[in-house]
Amino acid sequence: MTLARIAGTRAVRALAVGVVIFTASVVGIDSRLPESLAVLWPANAVLLAVLLRSRGAHRHLELWVAAAIGYVAADVSHGTATVPAVVLALANLSGVLMALLVCIRLGVAGVRDATPSTVVRLASGCVAGCAVGAVIGATVAVSYFGGTWSQGWLSWFACDLVNYASLLPVLLTVRRWRWTGVQGALTTAAMPWALLTVLLAVAWFMRDSGSAVAFTVPALVACALGGRMFATALMVMTSTVAMLALSVGVGASTAPAPVSTTTQIALALLALGPLVVAAATAERRRLLDELRQATTRDDLTGVLRRGEFSARAQELLADGDRTGAPSAFLMMDLDHFKLLNDRRGHRAGDQALVDFSAILRDVLGRAGSAERPGAIIGRVGGEEFAALLPGVTVERARSLAEEIRRRQEDRARSDFGPDGSTVSIGVSCCTGRRDLDELMMSADTSVYSAKRRGRNGVVVADTMLRAVGD
Repeated sequence: MTLARIAGTRAVRALAVGVVIFTASVVGIDSRLPESLAVLWPANAVLLAVLLRSRGAHRHLELWVAAAIGYVAADVSHGTATVPAVVLALANLSGVLMALLVCIRLGVAGVRDATPSTVVRLASGCVAGCAVGAVIGATVAVSYFGGTWSQGWLSWFACDLVNYASLLPVLLTVRRWRWTGVQGALTTAAMPWALLTVLLAVAWFMRDSGSAVAFTVPALVACALGGRMFATALMVMTSTVAMLALSVGVGASTAPAPVSTTTQIALALLALGPLVVAAATAERRRLLDELRQATTRDDLTGVLRRGEFSARAQELLADGDRTGAPSAFLMMDLDHFKLLNDRRGHRAGDQALVDFSAILRDVLGRAGSAERPGAIIGRVGGEEFAALLPGVTVERARSLAEEIRRRQEDRARSDFGPDGSTVSIGVSCCTGRRDLDELMMSADTSVYSAKRRGRNGVVVADTMLRAVGD
């Protein structure tokens, strides 16, 4: 990429950031109530999310300048004098910068695949950013709304914290900036969303913002226990925004009132809990998946271990009793594999096994039919592999086996020359339900026939094994 193109790309990105921050700031300014800061202030969370998601973006001065212009322009366009608008922008930017620096220092880049510790570290960065931004923001708050500096600091801190807590997780966990991601979050946690709707309706009906803050906890916990970070973050945001609207009295007969700092801090803490639970559940699920992978997959090649392969193959064969579909079985043995190990070393032998398993996945991944797609592959010995192909006829199995043989020969010769291991393949087929041991024995016999014929060949069993009872 040329220097001019890089500069142009960065300029466009900076312009986009400026427009987004201006728009988000306008939304926040429009949510201001008399004698109070904004109820909803998304601009800081948006800017921090952009900087965290774009590696190295915080080093680009033009992004910071564009964001500053966006902040100032939004305030000035709503009647704020230039000097206070600049001070407010500095307060927001300093808070975002501090939050960013702490997050980078603590190794936080997002919370999509986060652990509970990552969520807590992200929260720590947000708290630090709110505290620093409030140092400058308190001065403006006092000059506009009166009171002491400490009251202004606490007001700014609480307002910024609840907005970070409700908006930032959504911005960091969404996979793509598209409606499909939101739609997926809504459908994968349908019951918690239904429960949240009911609880929000009850809270709205009761109109008691003090006690209603915790009404949505059951729905948030129910969603979090599913381990879906984005769905939980989206639900937390929805709940928090609804509670803020309830707190200011939206829809009530009385005039809207500022949100108390106690309510804002309570909502921020309430948002943290479900996110930690969701992260813990997701981490537990990842660990279980890794454990399951370790116990069912061969460490070297990634195909199924012998025991797991046999169990899955037997299930598929038993299913043939219901469908009456044909099944093919391939038994494969690498030729002269011990010679490869002796001459080239065990590392070369391991690489040959890995390469062969990759060929199997590539070729057999296209096997099967619309009713019974795919194939299962296992390592059943040192250099022995097996594959069951449900829904595959004997002619198709022979063709696939020949493609495997040819590709293995090409790969072995190109990598190891005359020391490379070709493959001998035995094919057996059956219709309906069939015992796995009999299929394997028939294919194994065909492998020995291929060995006797000079290796590097495919032999199909002479007879088609019929279903039990035929």
